[in-house]
Amino acid sequence: HLVEPVAQLFRGIFPEVSQQIEVIQRIIRGEEESFLHTLGRGLARIENYLSTHPNIQEIPGEVAFELYDTYGFPLDLTQLIAKEWGAKVDTEGFEKALEMQKNRSRKATQRHYGDWIEINEGEHSVFVGYDTYETRTRIMRMRECKEAKGVFYHVVLDKTPFYPEGGGQVSDIGILRHGDQVLPVIHVYKEQESIIHVLSVLPRSPEVEWHAQIDIARREAVSRHHTATHLLHAALRDILGAHVRQSGSLVAPDRLRFDFTHPQKLTPEEIQEVENLVNSKINAALPRREYRDIPYEEALKKGAIALFGEKYAARVRMIEFGGSFSRELCGGTHAHNTLELRYFKILSESASAAGVRRIEAVVAQAFIQWMQSRIQILEKLQALLKNSNEPVKALENVIKEVDSLQNQLQQWYSLYAEKLIRDWKKGRGENRESIVVEEVELPADASSRNLLEALRRLHPSGTFMLLIRKGEQIEIGIAARQGANALFQQIASSIKLKGGGSSQIAVGKVLQPQFTYPDLREILAGVTLQH
Repeated sequence: HLVEPVAQLFRGIFPEVSQQIEVIQRIIRGEEESFLHTLGRGLARIENYLSTHPNIQEIPGEVAFELYDTYGFPLDLTQLIAKEWGAKVDTEGFEKALEMQKNRSRKATQRHYGDWIEINEGEHSVFVGYDTYETRTRIMRMRECKEAKGVFYHVVLDKTPFYPEGGGQVSDIGILRHGDQVLPVIHVYKEQESIIHVLSVLPRSPEVEWHAQIDIARREAVSRHHTATHLLHAALRDILGAHVRQSGSLVAPDRLRFDFTHPQKLTPEEIQEVENLVNSKINAALPRREYRDIPYEEALKKGAIALFGEKYAARVRMIEFGGSFSRELCGGTHAHNTLELRYFKILSESASAAGVRRIEAVVAQAFIQWMQSRIQILEKLQALLKNSNEPVKALENVIKEVDSLQNQLQQWYSLYAEKLIRDWKKGRGENRESIVVEEVELPADASSRNLLEALRRLHPSGTFMLLIRKGEQIEIGIAARQGANALFQQIASSIKLKGGGSSQIAVGKVLQPQFTYPDLREILAGVTLQH
């Protein structure tokens, strides 16, 4: 409800908001629903914890922190719920856990920069990478950087062919060479107006002239995926509507990832239509047209797409493929002709955030590698299906057979459960225990949970505890109307158990060697009354 008044209030500063009111409303609604879902998970988690610790006076700080860190559950809400259960929260423990996490985060990302050392005159790098893959250059300044992964050296060159990470595109890598010293450039990024080249080896003679060269094959693979990103964006707007806007991207040598605003999942037909349109533009051999230095307003008049939230200079670079089909303001590198992309394939379509979808795709050599991997999978599948000429039909038959065996197995679980209950009633008469404790044997790959479910269906009001032998492995399983996990946790306080469950079913592996049925009976004697 607040989107429209906010759009009107800021229409002179952010006119894009007025153009995207419905999309923004859908995103806000989706975010609220997502938060309420997260909140629901947190409520279930804290209530489950309190129900399994019915007499607890204080919720440990690390439990409250897990709720905060994993479920986004505010501390004050945890305190409110704890109060309703007659408990409080160890806030000191919470703050300690929070500080420990901050310290871990700081340690993982901590960097110590040395002072810049001036080597040659100059201020900022001149990027020449649009026109050349290599150049003669000089190091203007350098510094040492110590971080968790080791010691690195940052250098600023007077001229560079290296594209710095930005706009979703990964940086170039390559080498700096002088004489017999070859220095790998492992990453490049911008720091204000300077282009920083990250080296793992210290230059021996930083003051001399160096030869800078990028990894050409990698650059070209990245450029093809960046061009595919533009074609994909245009195709999505053409097929789904003008509400589609880029909402993030990753352009790498082996794939592209593209996030865009759209309210619902794409249908298989829409995905195929997008693929077909992009591939038609690839096959049309569209040349790249580049406007390297054009006034921002003029680019917009030509129909260029400017990304919402991005800041643009007065003069910009515009990339065009197929005339009005794709025009975008972009500083990234691109193929000279769409034919270089060969073929475009969408690998996945999924949700990225509320009202935002994500597509991952490949082109060119990455597509060929993807196809080769799929062919290998198909060949392995055919071998497993006795080299069937119709692997899909053969696999369908296998699935039907497995389903039939699963049904038979479920019947076996039910029959076994009936036998256990019948034997229990026959052996106990009227002096039946409140908890039925039995020792059973199952095949190594059988499901203990399925047997427990069968017991619960046949005798919903009963509480069953099974010591389950599967060869050398021993499990403890509990089925009950309620309190299964609470009883499981009580037993786990006496022996080493790995597992858990819900209030109806709980199962876990016994980690204590040479554990026996009498041991379980002895432990149970101490917890039955509490249960």
